[in-house]
Amino acid sequence: MRSLLRSQKLETELTNRGYHVVMIRTSNDVNMSSAERSVAANQSGADILIRLHADSMDNSGVYGALATCMTAQNPYNASLHDKSYNLSKKIVDTVCGTTGTKNRGVRRRTAPPISTGARSRSVCSRWILKQS
Repeated sequence: MRSLLRSQKLETELTNRGYHVVMIRTSNDVNMSSAERSVAANQSGADILIRLHADSMDNSGVYGALATCMTAQNPYNASLHDKSYNLSKKIVDTVCGTTGTKNRGVRRRTAPPISTGARSRSVCSRWILKQS
């Protein structure tokens, strides 16, 4: 629920800054696979796909924010690695600098955070962004 509320606030902010935002979900009763998210991103012509997660765990000593992007060896969109990594880093650095939470950096994954088929730069939220 918190992720959706934050996504809606970000949608408003990005729209006010001139971006065209396509929300993959606008309610809590949507269950989409990573493959379905990729299809939605590709069909929208998105330049960027962001997924926001509010994760929790039993260990209260682990906290902070991190971003995830694909590795440079990803077989589906490796050519987007550098741009995706740079965007991921800017986002996590800004979030942590603004909120004061611990910066856990950028994690690279062989499988991209959204799915193997997305053709847009990816950062592990549920917004699809396209510059107007």
